[in-house]
Amino acid sequence: MTEQAKHETAFDSDRQYLGDLYAKALIGALEQAATPKDALDQFDSLIEDVWNQQSTMEGVMDSPRVSFVEKERILDRVFNGPMDATLLKFLKVVARHGRMDCLRAIHNSAKRLYDEMCGRKEVVVETAIELDDNLRGKVTEHLKGVLQAEIILHERVDPSLLGGIRVRVGDTVFDGTVANRLRSLQEQVAQQTSRKIREEPQRFSSI
Repeated sequence: MTEQAKHETAFDSDRQYLGDLYAKALIGALEQAATPKDALDQFDSLIEDVWNQQSTMEGVMDSPRVSFVEKERILDRVFNGPMDATLLKFLKVVARHGRMDCLRAIHNSAKRLYDEMCGRKEVVVETAIELDDNLRGKVTEHLKGVLQAEIILHERVDPSLLGGIRVRVGDTVFDGTVANRLRSLQEQVAQQTSRKIREEPQRFSSI
């Protein structure tokens, strides 16, 4: 790994750490104001409709050359009124501390924390082929039992797994206990993958 890559990795880790800290503070404030769901929906919209669509806005709010006073003025001009008051106040705090560069990390962490509060967990399931409805349902039910939570399932296809199944919750890959409980599903995935390879060998020829 190059020095630049190491620096970028450390920078991302610091940003994620700060994202977690700010997210906990935000969730606590929203709970006190009894507005967590509505405010987090607005936070979703802020990221998806503004940060992702208007790079200029993100660039201005991230820039150390733009004063906090100006950033606060922009936030008030654009969001005062339609935005939840607690969320707007929180954004100003983040801007005052010069950490608007962490906003995406804060958003991701806040969503995860709120889901956990509501008894939900986001799970990434990686398989060599797309799950059919039957296997998807079985995987979801198994994970629901293991994690004792409602499952928000995200699926990824990785042909290099060739019949395996990889399950992640956050940064954690399931341990052997969970793997044993998923063994029958893994065998079914392997069977489906073998059948798919026979039917569409070109999809796997570059592995």
